Amino acid sequence: MKKALLDMLGSKKFLAMIAAVLVATAGKFGLDLSTESVLLIIGPIMVYIGGQGLADFGKEKKPLLFEALDSDSPPE
Repeated sequence: MKKALLDMLGSKKFLAMIAAVLVATAGKFGLDLSTESVLLIIGPIMVYIGGQGLADFGKEKKPLLFEALDSDSPPE
């Protein structure tokens, strides 16, 4: 559990999500920001998170495929 939390805190996507939540919260309760201003800030952050999620999809599968292709031993 501790490792999972540390991995999350080191993730750029998680930090971007925290920034978006802070901006939304500040816009709602702290700062006098219009809804349009908050959306202009949060929009690109959400697109970044979605794009990184798509880019990360399947990253762990690729090394296994290349390892199998580079292997000299016959497939099982």
